[in-house]
Amino acid sequence: MKSKILSNSILLEKLKKFPNRKFIQKCQQKLDAYKKPKPNPLNWFNHFVDYIENTDSNLYNQACEYADNKEKQENE
Repeated sequence: MKSKILSNSILLEKLKKFPNRKFIQKCQQKLDAYKKPKPNPLNWFNHFVDYIENTDSNLYNQACEYADNKEKQENE
C-alpha cells in the first residue's frame, strides 16, 4: 500500500470541503508556521564570539585555548 503525500495546496483544497471554517483557519496557520524558516540557534553564539574576538583578542585566545583543553580532556 502506497502512502499519499499531499502538497499544501491540495490539502487546503480538500479542507475547504469541511464545514468548520475555524478548523480550516487553524490548519492554514499551522501550515504557514511550518513553512517559515527556522532561525539558526548558533547565530547568537556566533555573534557573541565575533564580538569577543574583535573587542578583546587576548580573552578570545584564552577562551579558545580553554575550549581546546576541555575537548582534549573529554576525549581522553
